[in-house]
Amino acid sequence: GSFQFAYMFPDHVAAAAPRAGGPEFFKDEKDPKLARPRFLQNLRNTPVYWIVGVKDEKVPIEWVRAAKAKADELKLDLVYREMEGGHEWFPQENMKVLEWLRGKTRDPYPKTVEWMTHERIWNRVAWIEITGFSKEAQEVWKRTYVDLENKPIEERLHFVHPVEVKAEIDREKNAIKVTS
Repeated sequence: GSFQFAYMFPDHVAAAAPRAGGPEFFKDEKDPKLARPRFLQNLRNTPVYWIVGVKDEKVPIEWVRAAKAKADELKLDLVYREMEGGHEWFPQENMKVLEWLRGKTRDPYPKTVEWMTHERIWNRVAWIEITGFSKEAQEVWKRTYVDLENKPIEERLHFVHPVEVKAEIDREKNAIKVTS
């Protein structure tokens, strides 16, 4: 949940410290053992201290390492630790994580904002708001959200292909460059 909260609300947190698991993954259609991480670019301005267990049975280490490689490619502010163990808390890291968190502050007006969303309700971050979506976004994929007992509580439409926006402020030229 730490990853999901941080990349859906990156402008609300100074940093995130997920333990076990990883970001949202989509399984590779050709090889179900592989998965692609999504939404990591939303963490462009959110430092992450990520601790994983190499024997995690819920989120395979191969998936986690693929997400780590993507985070490195994006040059995210990331501390990454692989620990012996599975899908667990790793309390032996608490002091290191807390010390790291104490040094983080939230930037309310980052120079660059990258945003990927898969549904209309997640249409804003920092100083960017998406006020309209083109028909090419194909909002046809239905996702059912469930409670802790796996009972459906809500259904929402998602875009087949996520909507992506990158915006950058050039303060000297008093300009904003937006790519979507």
